[in-house]
Amino acid sequence: MTRLTLLIAVAAAVVFGCASSQAPPGSPPPAPDPAVAAAGPHTIHVTASGPYDTVMRVARAGTQTQVELQGEPFEYEFTEESDRLGELGIAVYARSATPGVVHCAITVDGEVVAEQSVRRPGADGFATVGCTIPISA
Repeated sequence: MTRLTLLIAVAAAVVFGCASSQAPPGSPPPAPDPAVAAAGPHTIHVTASGPYDTVMRVARAGTQTQVELQGEPFEYEFTEESDRLGELGIAVYARSATPGVVHCAITVDGEVVAEQSVRRPGADGFATVGCTIPISA
């Protein structure tokens, strides 16, 4: 799979839920929740990296894409119009059986909201990291 095809596939998985997270036309906007971050739009930046055998999975809105990174770091940035960050439901996982740093991160408006790094495989034989912006209730 070429790098461009890879980026398009993962971008589609990440962005797929953007339209579905917005209210249908003519519906009143939801009442603001004071516990939620400032109103959108928000810039979301997703990264994952690891050794040559690292496999990354990106899940969003029920869609999941799996990509072999082949030693290349993955970075993708998009704008989310939702005012409620808890509605994003983005998950990024990376896994490798080779010693080396496996890393994932998600930033929102330049602030890290999820980040994890692992250097060595665990008892199951894999170094696994996961970064999520969970869907809030």
